[in-house]
Amino acid sequence: MSFYRIRAEAEKFGICKIVPPKNWAPKCNVNMSNPNKFPTKLQKINTLQEGQGFEDGNTYDIATYKKMADEFYLNWIKKYHNGKEMTAEEAIKDYWDLVETNTRSVAVEYGNDLDTSAYSSGFEPTAEPHERTKFIARKNDNQGVPEMDSKYYALSGWNLNNLPTADGSVLKYLRTPVNGVNVPWLYVGMLFTSFCWHNEDNYFYSINYNHFGAVKQWYGVPGAFANIFESVNLLFCLI
Repeated sequence: MSFYRIRAEAEKFGICKIVPPKNWAPKCNVNMSNPNKFPTKLQKINTLQEGQGFEDGNTYDIATYKKMADEFYLNWIKKYHNGKEMTAEEAIKDYWDLVETNTRSVAVEYGNDLDTSAYSSGFEPTAEPHERTKFIARKNDNQGVPEMDSKYYALSGWNLNNLPTADGSVLKYLRTPVNGVNVPWLYVGMLFTSFCWHNEDNYFYSINYNHFGAVKQWYGVPGAFANIFESVNLLFCLI
């Protein structure tokens, strides 16, 4: 999985979707029984265009957050979709209707930037560097991918914990763990939760892996159009 092989194509859009091989099927290592509480941000979706900051929401553990989120979803489809499961297109339409018309008041809670040392990253913990070197050598020697090897998911390049130390990554020279840079964050969301437009830290590229749950809708702006986007955003804020 080489970044440079997709740069020319992805750069035109500012965003791309990478589909792992069919044999990539790791279990999610987030412990749903984890008793650790995490804070949330209260997001009033119908007022997002007003540019206000988010207030603090309630605190949850993983299980109680999922229960709350599932109940919100079921109540929403019961009220607006006759109890039928929503398609991705319907969810997007409802979202932008809330944002643009402000005719319904809806607040949701988002658990963002959670410390993976407390909640797990979702991926297998990384293995020692010498083990990863041996794993890559076995692949390069056409010995096959050891899918049944207990170390497979810990060693694979598809495990985002390994991305900062991959060959060619400048981040492998960063010796200090920095959450969100060389240590993944964990995000816990629900229907309509939003991560607003932003530049990544130090203008790095970003990668996101959806471990389970509903689809996540992304919007991107190519770097070549960043100034135009910023001017439109500034104009909007001044209105």
